[in-house]
Amino acid sequence: MRRRLWAEAMTDRLVAPAFTALGPADGAELVELLTLARTHAQR
Repeated sequence: MRRRLWAEAMTDRLVAPAFTALGPADGAELVELLTLARTHAQR
């Protein structure tokens, strides 16, 4: 559990600045694509 929390914190730290630089449409598209990737990976 600690490793997962650490990994999530590091991901947030790396991705958050890039995500905030995106416009609303690009941010929504990124969320949609990441959601689809997660769904596909869980199969």
